[in-house]
Amino acid sequence: EREREVEKLERERAIVEKERERKVLGIEEEREQERERARERARREELEAFTEQMQNVVRVRDALEERLDVLRDELMSEKRKSLDLSSELTNALSREALFTSTEVERERERERE
Repeated sequence: EREREVEKLERERAIVEKERERKVLGIEEEREQERERARERARREELEAFTEQMQNVVRVRDALEERLDVLRDELMSEKRKSLDLSSELTNALSREALFTSTEVERERERERE
């Protein structure tokens, strides 16, 4: 009978040990799941930060493109002004040359007379 009691106690001890092992495994599994959730949170936060950075980059790029368009418009306006002034200068020089040649011609005619 004593042997049966010892066997019974050993079986109970084995059962308790197995339950303890299951608890340890369960705790380890919970810890691993928590670590995985933490990694997922970190990845999500990293992705959100990266997305925000990319949105900022796009905003800066758009602002720079707008500024570039304004500068191009200003440049084209200045070129048009330059062409207008150049054209005016050419016309003025042509008038001056015509006037000078007319004056020279008149002067020659007076000298001949």
